[in-house]
Amino acid sequence: MPVCLDTYARRPENRRMPEPIIDFLVRRLNEHKGVWPKISEETGVEYDTIAKIAQRRRPNPRLSNVQPLLTWFQAKDEMMARIEKALRTA
Repeated sequence: MPVCLDTYARRPENRRMPEPIIDFLVRRLNEHKGVWPKISEETGVEYDTIAKIAQRRRPNPRLSNVQPLLTWFQAKDEMMARIEKALRTA
């Protein structure tokens, strides 16, 4: 029997859509506002570009700017998870 995706999407537990990439970057950059110079240095994305993305003045940034930022946040999240795990097991 074929799966009806429309019925699947209507279930309340399946309605939550993933956060759009730009919204994710804006949120995370604003959470790390004082760290923008470090992020710029470590990603190679210019500080001004980071500021424009965070302030939504660059609504459609280039992939060459988005990917390093996403990679930086992923690495930071993984590092924090390892630290938290180490603290729980210590």
